[in-house]
Amino acid sequence: MASLELRNVVKRYKSQTVLDNLSLTVADGETLVLFG
Repeated sequence: MASLELRNVVKRYKSQTVLDNLSLTVADGETLVLFG
C-alpha cells in the first residue's frame, strides 16, 4: 500500500510564515489538491 505522509511542515517566504506545522496523510487511492 502506497501513501504520502507529511509531518510538521513549515514554509516561510522571508519573514512570512505561510505553513506552520502542517501534518497530513494521503492514503493509497485518495486524491489531494492544495491551492494557494
